[in-house]
Amino acid sequence: MPDASWDVVVANHVLEHVDDRKALSEIRRILVPGGFAILSFPLALTFERTYENTAITSRAEALMVPPLPERGALTKGRDPYI
Repeated sequence: MPDASWDVVVANHVLEHVDDRKALSEIRRILVPGGFAILSFPLALTFERTYENTAITSRAEALMVPPLPERGALTKGRDPYI
């Protein structure tokens, strides 16, 4: 897929089956500036170690959701059913 070609990417229970660093890099590459990813993965309570973004220092930052694009912006010039 071309760089910056998608407004939204959904990965539902995929990242635990692939190299997540490569997958997240690819998701970032194909997202348009201001685009967003909806990611879902299982919670692994048995892991001895977790991987966290140390740049996030507050609960508010962790829960921050970007504003939604204006109505119709996601489908301009594209088939909305892809």
